[in-house]
Amino acid sequence: MGTIVRVEDDQQPALAARGAVFIGAIMQTVNRRCVFHDGKTGFCQLHGTGAKPRNCIQSPFMVTRRNTLIVRNRYKKLICFKAAPALPAYRAFESGLRLLFGDTEADRIIAHLDGGGGDLYAQMPDDRYQFLTEVRPWAQT
Repeated sequence: MGTIVRVEDDQQPALAARGAVFIGAIMQTVNRRCVFHDGKTGFCQLHGTGAKPRNCIQSPFMVTRRNTLIVRNRYKKLICFKAAPALPAYRAFESGLRLLFGDTEADRIIAHLDGGGGDLYAQMPDDRYQFLTEVRPWAQT
């Protein structure tokens, strides 16, 4: 099956200008890989450019059946996971937290976790929650 990247409508034109092809909201792959995957480094060519799809930025996170936000286990296989210095997931994927929760709520979450806190209730804007939960892995056939 390969990589599946769902891209929101407002981001498609800029990505198409960089060579992406879409069928509906799904960016098409090349050899089952994202067109922006750099085979030599293993990294995304869009990382740090501001052009990375929001779905990719928030991708490390998923919402479980019990509405708990977790980091997907597969992100431990990324090249950057083993790069020094090791960072906790909430720091490594801070841009995803900020996208999902906004800066104020993300700051609160980060401060809580930096302080050694455990479980925490946090409020996510409806549009981000909707986008994050529209396709859940266990719902796919």
